[in-house]
Amino acid sequence: MVLIDVTNLSYRYKDGTQALNRLSLTISQGRKTAILGPNGAGKSTLLLHLNGILLAQEGQVSFAGEIISAKNEHWVRSKVGLVFQDPDDQVFSTTVWEDVAFGPTNMGLRQDEINERVAKALAAVGMSKYEKKAPYNLSYGQKKRVAIAGVLAMNPEVIILDEPGAFLDPRGEDDLYEILDELNKQGTTIIIATHDTDLAVEWADDLIVIRDGQCLGQGGPEILADESIIEKANLRFPVVTRIFNQIPELGLEKKPQTIGDAVTLISDLIKARSVKNESL
Repeated sequence: MVLIDVTNLSYRYKDGTQALNRLSLTISQGRKTAILGPNGAGKSTLLLHLNGILLAQEGQVSFAGEIISAKNEHWVRSKVGLVFQDPDDQVFSTTVWEDVAFGPTNMGLRQDEINERVAKALAAVGMSKYEKKAPYNLSYGQKKRVAIAGVLAMNPEVIILDEPGAFLDPRGEDDLYEILDELNKQGTTIIIATHDTDLAVEWADDLIVIRDGQCLGQGGPEILADESIIEKANLRFPVVTRIFNQIPELGLEKKPQTIGDAVTLISDLIKARSVKNESL
C-alpha cells in the first residue's frame, strides 16, 4: 500500500537554489526504502518534506491519503520521525533520558506513559544503561542510537534517516542496520537517504534514484543495473556488479548485484564445472 505519495513537488530556497523540480515518487508501507543520489541531488530537502518540516511550494506530498499542509504538519511529525545525519543536531538535553523524553513530554502525555515510552525506546537501541549519562560523553555511534530512540519514543509509523552510516565505523554501522531491520520487522516503515549503492542493494526493498531534484528511477535493486541511471545519477554500480563487469568471458546477461547473488552464481558455476569434469 502506498503510504507516502509525492506528486510534482518543487522547492526553491531563498538564495534561488532549485532543490526539487517537479519530483514524483511513492513510498510503500512497511518497506525499507533507500533514496539514492549524489551530493546536491535534493535528498535532504525531500526528507524534510516527508514529515512536514518543509511544505510544498508547488505540487504536493500526501501521507496516508492526507495532503501535508500547515494545518496538519504537527500530526504528520507524530507519524513520521526524522533522524538527522549529525546526531549533535538532535541530541541536546542534559541526560540521555531527558533527551528521549523530550518528544513525549511535549505531546502532553502522562508521566507514567512517558517513562514507559522512554524505557522501551532505549531498550530497542541498546542504550538503557546510559539513561543517566550526559550525551556529550557518548561516542558518535551512541549519540546516533539516542537520536533514534528519541524518534522511537514518539511511536512513529515511519522513521527517516539522512545518511545513517555517516561517520560510523563498520561495527557501528552494522549495529545500526540491525536495529533498523528489527524495527522494520515490527512493522515500521524505514526510509534512508544515501549515495552508497552497495548498502542500498543489500539492505533496501525499494530504491529511488534522484538527481537535480528529479526522479530518475524507482523500483527494486535491479534499477542499479541500469547503466543509464547510474551515469545520470553520478553513482557507481555495486562493487559485486563491477567485479563481474570485468569478466565478460562469463557471458552474463544479468550481473549479480549482492553478495548473495554472487555466492549463488559462483556455486552454480562450480557445480556445472564439476558435472562437466565427471562426464569426461
